[in-house]
Amino acid sequence: MSENTGDGGATGAHHNPSVSGDYVGQLDLPLKAGWGVGAFGSASMLWLVNVFLMFFLVNHLGLNPALAGLIVAITRVWDFLDDPLIGYLTDHTRTRWGGRRPWMFVGAIASGLAAVFIFNVPRFDSETTTAIYELVMLILYFTAFTLFYVPYMAMPADMTDDYSERTSIMSYRVGYSYAAGMVIAAGMPALISWYGGDRAAYEKAALMSGALITATMLLTVFLTGRARHRVAVEETKYTAKEYGQLLIRNRPFLTLAAIKFLGFLGVAVNGGASLFFMLYVMERAEMGQAFLAFLSSLGGMICLPLWTWLTRGKDKRRFLAASLLGNALLIMTWTFSGPGESDFVFGLRSFLMGAIGVGGLLLTFSMLPDTIEYDRVTTGLDRAGLYTGLLGFVEKSASAIGPLIIGVVFAAMGVIESATGAAEQPDSAILAIIAAKAWIPASLNLLQVALLLAYRLNEETLQELRAERGQVHAT
Repeated sequence: MSENTGDGGATGAHHNPSVSGDYVGQLDLPLKAGWGVGAFGSASMLWLVNVFLMFFLVNHLGLNPALAGLIVAITRVWDFLDDPLIGYLTDHTRTRWGGRRPWMFVGAIASGLAAVFIFNVPRFDSETTTAIYELVMLILYFTAFTLFYVPYMAMPADMTDDYSERTSIMSYRVGYSYAAGMVIAAGMPALISWYGGDRAAYEKAALMSGALITATMLLTVFLTGRARHRVAVEETKYTAKEYGQLLIRNRPFLTLAAIKFLGFLGVAVNGGASLFFMLYVMERAEMGQAFLAFLSSLGGMICLPLWTWLTRGKDKRRFLAASLLGNALLIMTWTFSGPGESDFVFGLRSFLMGAIGVGGLLLTFSMLPDTIEYDRVTTGLDRAGLYTGLLGFVEKSASAIGPLIIGVVFAAMGVIESATGAAEQPDSAILAIIAAKAWIPASLNLLQVALLLAYRLNEETLQELRAERGQVHAT
């Protein structure tokens, strides 16, 4: 197989592999690791929202659960515009640094600042003013996330054409995501507990999280300068109708988007309920969440190379189904847990959830470049940014609907909000917290498996399409 990793050389009369359309197979380790480190920042942003935000709004700002969930959901309205728009713009941006990296640079700076502001909230006198402040800050937060994440996730489709190499490069993205889990999802609760577990503790921890987010995102911008980037596509305007037709024609992407939506919805519901579950059901508070996140991330990082090796050159669908089913079974075991559960059982479950769940995360991410190539081969157009923008909207919509579901259910079942920490909860509230932690996410995993039956794209299909259009690559 011919190999071209790009060298980022000067443009001009000489051939520059970094902007060529030549076939690229395997990538070198520094380039893959350099691209992957940006996932630490983007995953940290999702951890902050999925695990900490809802609990912070209800238990430290004193917002009603339904209002807190509504605030997060409203921010998704803007994503109807900014995700596809930024994807479209990165496809059509021409600079000496490529079309993706300038947008990522701006997003890196803005993301870290926004992460600080959503937890450093002025002491307003009214709930309404506090809610408006959080709404504005969250819109800025998710816009900053989009500026980095959409072009970032479009890059693998530009960097390599190899089916298995996409799984390899995504393994670095997943590995850094699990590292973020250890540092943010595990480290932040421990830090908050150490600082006293109050509102001021969240403010201090957010400062450190924001600095890490910006630093790791900027590293990716600087370390991917020699990656191949495709020449920007010709200007094309899309109507709302054409957007719909685009999705309908690319059935693999449509199916993957639905699978990802259910997956992120499950993560959002589970994560949003997690601190409530640790405090009111397990009676372990923030340190229980830290223990869970640390061992889950450790299990994922240890087993990630195994999943990468097992799936190389194989049909990704079988392994994804196994991961989803295993994860659903493990999530349901939370139903039988409680304050008397031993640390060993608690830790073993946490470790296995990471070890099995990492396979699903790896494979769904590696399928995205496959669906982008499917579009490229069948239409002759490069629309990687557009597709990652659309998928980013799907992911963030699920991440917003999750807190909305939690907020409405918690309010209906009598979960009591407090501006000073823990409050005595009725039995109905405990039932709602268990449902959000176990029953709902497990059911969504099973729905993902059912949808996977409609996903038909694999390596053989892509090879056939290339052959039909004269894009066969020598090996």
